[in-house]
Amino acid sequence: MTQKSIALFEQIKAQRRLSEGVIEAVKPLIQEAYFPDRPLAEIQCGDMSSFNRGTNNDLAPDVDLIFLDVPNDESRGYKDWTPIGARELTGRKDGFTTLEEIEGHDPRLTALVPRLLRTLETHFHMPIGSARFEYLRTWVGYPGLVFDIALPHPAYGEISFDINLAYTSNHYGLEHNRRFIRYFERTVAELGPEAAVQLIEDIRLVKQKGKDNARDAEGWIDRSRKLFGFIVEGLFCQRFPPYSYAELMEQILDHEWAPDVELKDHWVGDQINQIINAGFSFSELLHNMARENYSLPKGAWENLLQIAREYNSTL
Repeated sequence: MTQKSIALFEQIKAQRRLSEGVIEAVKPLIQEAYFPDRPLAEIQCGDMSSFNRGTNNDLAPDVDLIFLDVPNDESRGYKDWTPIGARELTGRKDGFTTLEEIEGHDPRLTALVPRLLRTLETHFHMPIGSARFEYLRTWVGYPGLVFDIALPHPAYGEISFDINLAYTSNHYGLEHNRRFIRYFERTVAELGPEAAVQLIEDIRLVKQKGKDNARDAEGWIDRSRKLFGFIVEGLFCQRFPPYSYAELMEQILDHEWAPDVELKDHWVGDQINQIINAGFSFSELLHNMARENYSLPKGAWENLLQIAREYNSTL
């Protein structure tokens, strides 16, 4: 391996250790608040971030934790956020931005957050008062909530912690993360670390190009052209061994939609079906994301085509 590849490989492992350390630090607090009768080992949780997978383009850690099967039985003192839309209730895109706003709705969570702040400060050896609560977001019909904590750090920059409390027993993002890590580890075992590092570099490159293509004149991401990172990961990992960058561009350019398929203009939305090691051919995978789910609208497909055509023009 080249020195650059060794450095990236070690960086990926270090990122995973960081996120695993955060989980171990906060899990006892989540247990005390929501799972007092459940052993720590039986609490279903994980980090579903691109930072954990190593496919992140931003250097500052962005940890996206989720805890499953969180109780929401209000008769037992657990808040059910399912019918509440934070944006509609507060009039702000970020939803609830202070603990004082939340206290009347969810005293249990309001008591938990300051303890999480202190725990994260201690875990990262930062002064008390460094971490801050940023927001809590909910959506009508969504079975759970997500809140964000920020922690400035001299070595990492500002660390972001999204903590998802889900009432369901499964979640697409967590399973996608697990599948990708298994795929990455298989690549290391069967093809070597160099091939695994190349896969990460290729994913990062397409993600960055997709983000650049989706920016509007004011620098904001146009959500009708947004290219989700998990889509890029799923395309590269549609088969084993993974596609090279050139092979993926060729697959995109060669793809033809069936005559009865009309891609729709809409904001990029959810993906329900898993896309890594899920038995799809390349064309079937694109069809699933575009027509059976909402993760590949017309604008995102045009974004992908633009990346492939730009690559092809350089050959």
